[in-house]
Amino acid sequence: MNFQIERLRQLGQHKNETWQGGLVRMPSWVAKEGQKPYRPWMATWVSVQRNVVHTSAPCRPEEKNFALAFNSLVDFACNQELAGYCPSRIEVNDSALAEHLGGQLAEIGIEVSPRSKLYYLNRVLDDLAQHLNKGKLPPNATDQ
Repeated sequence: MNFQIERLRQLGQHKNETWQGGLVRMPSWVAKEGQKPYRPWMATWVSVQRNVVHTSAPCRPEEKNFALAFNSLVDFACNQELAGYCPSRIEVNDSALAEHLGGQLAEIGIEVSPRSKLYYLNRVLDDLAQHLNKGKLPPNATDQ
């Protein structure tokens, strides 16, 4: 038995609710003395209908994994102040993540789809970049 799925099963589901999210790089750099600067990863989820946002704690690039996204999603759903329910649809920024989450969430009736553009998630990240950097963060040379 998956404890996190059981937590979600206890919640109600909003049939017309969509959440967008996934694993994203923070729009700021971390530079510690003696270490190479890096951009941390975090899981970020946005309720499209309610415009509510939840993020995980940032992590180092080598700690990025699908469990971070899944656990953050469960925390968002179970947080009574932010949500307290499950959405009926989740749109994510990565097809492998969609497959991973879809396999877990199908049994409780949550549809997971990959999308190349996630308007609401991108808007949140742009706002975060403006706040942290006083403007958009320039892309890495390897970003597409």
